[in-house]
Amino acid sequence: MLSNFTIGAKLRISFFVIAAICLFVGYVGFAGMKDLMHSFDGMVETNIPTIIHMGDMKEGLMGVMVGERGLINRRMMADDIRKAQYAYIEKNSNLANGHFEEYKKIKRSAEEEKLYQRLAGEWESWKAGSAKVVALSREKDALIARGLKPEDADVAAMDDKVMEASLESRKNFLAADETLNQIKAEVLNYTKADVKKAGEEATKDGNNIIYAVIADRKSTRLNSSHIPL
Repeated sequence: MLSNFTIGAKLRISFFVIAAICLFVGYVGFAGMKDLMHSFDGMVETNIPTIIHMGDMKEGLMGVMVGERGLINRRMMADDIRKAQYAYIEKNSNLANGHFEEYKKIKRSAEEEKLYQRLAGEWESWKAGSAKVVALSREKDALIARGLKPEDADVAAMDDKVMEASLESRKNFLAADETLNQIKAEVLNYTKADVKKAGEEATKDGNNIIYAVIADRKSTRLNSSHIPL
């Protein structure tokens, strides 16, 4: 059929076919890049910050727990050691709470939101429990400062209260830490899914471009074969 067209018509047809293929290749490349960038934006703006916040919250929780263990140790009653424990608890509490506040601002999946709602309650319990350990420990310090001996009944009774509060704080710590682990696992799961999807989209777009290039070459050869020399 092409043999019935003039050379000019054949050239114009070839030009339009090649132009259409180029437009298609460009669109496929642009759409694929857009999908990839959308996936990467999600990982950079949501997934990665969430994982970082989870790690720093866990570090803060553990630091507070270590400080509390120091406060209930009856052999660590030197004034400088006590001050160091209080400072360590405050430092790690600020670390954990700071990252918790930042995490609250991040977009979450439906499943992650359920875990966050559970974490929010556990977090408040942990904060209250830890504050109670510190408050009772300071009351004990005040008794010692008044001249009471560690073996005095009032100090021993306060020791029992501090230990009881510490055990409750530990329970709150374990609950919050476990939920943080579950949130981290959930984020890693949908991060892997995003990466897999981005890879599949890239492969599909690459295949479409290859098919378009092959079609372009076939079209060029077909049209050139109908142009008399």
